[in-house]
Amino acid sequence: SEAVLRYSLVPRSSPEDRRVRLSVALPAELLPPRRGSPLAMSIHLHVAPPASELVGALGEHGAAKGYLPLGTPDPWHRDGAFFGWDARRGERVSEERRVYMSGLSDEAGAAGGGGEK
Repeated sequence: SEAVLRYSLVPRSSPEDRRVRLSVALPAELLPPRRGSPLAMSIHLHVAPPASELVGALGEHGAAKGYLPLGTPDPWHRDGAFFGWDARRGERVSEERRVYMSGLSDEAGAAGGGGEK
């Protein structure tokens, strides 16, 4: 006969960092005969918030921190542009060798033509 594994997941509380560890222990009788001993494992997960919350947080971050306001002096005249964010430094990524990181609106066609002032 086949053994049936039944389980239920009951959250105790939502961790602030949304990281969780699921510990699973399978008794020896559920394993192939040659194994002989219980099997235990841990599964590490990140529980993401709902998509609407993620999109809202990204929008708030971009508007509050990632946006280069109009009139900000910039050698490339990227006036009013969204930039990537360096979390380690806590600042906009305004100079980066990888061009896709330099200014998000540059790649979306929002930047002025080269040499315009």
